Amino acid sequence: MDTDTGNNIVAPNPALILESLRSIGYSLENAIADIIDNSISAGAENIWFNTTQNGEYIMISDDGEGMTEAELMDSLRFGSLDPLLERDYTDLGRFGLGLKLASLSYCRKLTVASKTETSEISIKQWDLDHIRNVKDWELKSPDISGYPVIREKLDSVPSGTVVYWENIDRFIKDKHSLTSKDEKEWYAKQIEKVCQHLQMVFHRFLDDEDFTLYLPDGDKAEPWDPFLTEHAATRPLPSENSIMGIAVQPYILPHKSKFRNDTEYKEGAGSLKTWARAQGFYVYRGKRLITAGSWLGLQGFTKSHETDLARIQLDISNTQDEEWMLDVKKSTVKIPRKYRDVLKHIAKQTRDEARKVRLYRGKVSRRENPGDYQFVWSVDKNRQNVARYRINRSHPVIESLISGKSAEEIDGIEQILRMIEETVPTQNIILEEMKNPDSVPVPFEDMEQQNIILMLKTTIDALNLNSLSPLERRERLLSMEPFSEYEKLVDDIISGVIQ
Repeated sequence: MDTDTGNNIVAPNPALILESLRSIGYSLENAIADIIDNSISAGAENIWFNTTQNGEYIMISDDGEGMTEAELMDSLRFGSLDPLLERDYTDLGRFGLGLKLASLSYCRKLTVASKTETSEISIKQWDLDHIRNVKDWELKSPDISGYPVIREKLDSVPSGTVVYWENIDRFIKDKHSLTSKDEKEWYAKQIEKVCQHLQMVFHRFLDDEDFTLYLPDGDKAEPWDPFLTEHAATRPLPSENSIMGIAVQPYILPHKSKFRNDTEYKEGAGSLKTWARAQGFYVYRGKRLITAGSWLGLQGFTKSHETDLARIQLDISNTQDEEWMLDVKKSTVKIPRKYRDVLKHIAKQTRDEARKVRLYRGKVSRRENPGDYQFVWSVDKNRQNVARYRINRSHPVIESLISGKSAEEIDGIEQILRMIEETVPTQNIILEEMKNPDSVPVPFEDMEQQNIILMLKTTIDALNLNSLSPLERRERLLSMEPFSEYEKLVDDIISGVIQ
């Protein structure tokens, strides 16, 4: 206690505070991306991400400018940067916590070694079990001879840094490595997920010929461009290069029919898995992707199939971190009030354009005769202007179901259709969209292709479409939901490619 003021210094227990900080919520992919941020900020041209099949260690190394022993110790200090100070625009750090928190979220022992062009190798280590034993913030100085893989990497570059995780207890409980085949396969899938994430987050760096990220299998990481800018059918909308210090570039991506095959189409969703999840804003900070595929909480903006071609590139600078409420994990932002209206306007325009592509994507019959297009569901409004969802009795499949039936049979079918109509869980649907706006399922996204083919063939037989010419058959199928979404399959069936 300070006898002059009566105030007390209450220092936290190092071991307990660190164990608490480990649960801050890093995903593995975000944790490793945070380490790579440091390598980029250090001017690295080559970065290596390595691990072993049994998860004995994870290592991220680079050929950046490296650190002296004093600089290394300072970088391992918790809170080594003031988040309120202005930094170089290429600096991807913020709080001075990322290296430590990201690493210790997954491992109990973090070792960092570094050298500059004019200094020898320095090596320091945070060991959570050691800190618990000594009850102090004691940074260890292990012998480099105990880490030959670190020594080998640093000997191969004129300057650089190695970040080495061991005792990865968040993945590997009660032992130092994975042993069973199932465990190793599971770990390989986690690493594959990380690699996909890195190819998305750093895609604008990977486009630079002077920057290379090497993955655990030795391959060079390939950039995943969320806007498919190299695709001939991608359409950039008018950009806003300087709206109060931010830059916005909306894109309308190609319709599924513009891809050569299903594999190429699925690649357009990347690690986000589906096109519905991949729509929305992509927020960048210094070319580094922070948030991927989100409408950023804009009221009334949900992820639906009809707007899944809308993606918007949004660039902010590292001087705007506090304004955009960038979190310590560098994975989320919140739109400041002063930008909300203009971004909502841009998002609405982009979504409207995406809807137009969905509705009028080059089909002659739909452009010239839009009234001929047949949806499965229609919306009617009563006198109180309340929407009622009805199954479209004019849809060819529904017509074929009723055609040729007796009056008694038609009455039975009508009762079933009315029961379905009157029990549509509209309130549950609305509530679910409000709770999880980013997880709206896409129609038929989980259906196997063989089942869609079977549905198409059954419909062709039920409607006797084989009596029509191939062109008429094609136009008829593509004029009705859901087959309008499967133009290539329709063409393959009609042409005989699919028997």
